[in-house]
Amino acid sequence: MNQRGWEDLVDLIDQKFELKNHKKTTEPLPDNPRYNRLVDSIWFDKKGESYRVDRVTQPGIANTKSHYAHRGTASRVEHEYSSDDTVSHVTFYRQNESGEWIETIPEGLLG
Repeated sequence: MNQRGWEDLVDLIDQKFELKNHKKTTEPLPDNPRYNRLVDSIWFDKKGESYRVDRVTQPGIANTKSHYAHRGTASRVEHEYSSDDTVSHVTFYRQNESGEWIETIPEGLLG
């Protein structure tokens, strides 16, 4: 999702449900700490349930190298990241009764 699409989604959620919180964090990529990813999160309530939407933006993968063991299976995969291109993905979560965030589908969420 591009920046404009994300802003439109945040505005729509804010108009329909009112945002409880909006937070941006930067964290290292799990497989290559030299690169960072931006996590943009919003929280809101709908019909007494809490929801969170995360947009993760990180460098795009430019190349993938597989390192093989002697058995012929890949023992390790190494990603080379682009310094120019970024990719983003959006994930929706619902908080269950025990406080855990469970990934959910967005269909029907904004209806």
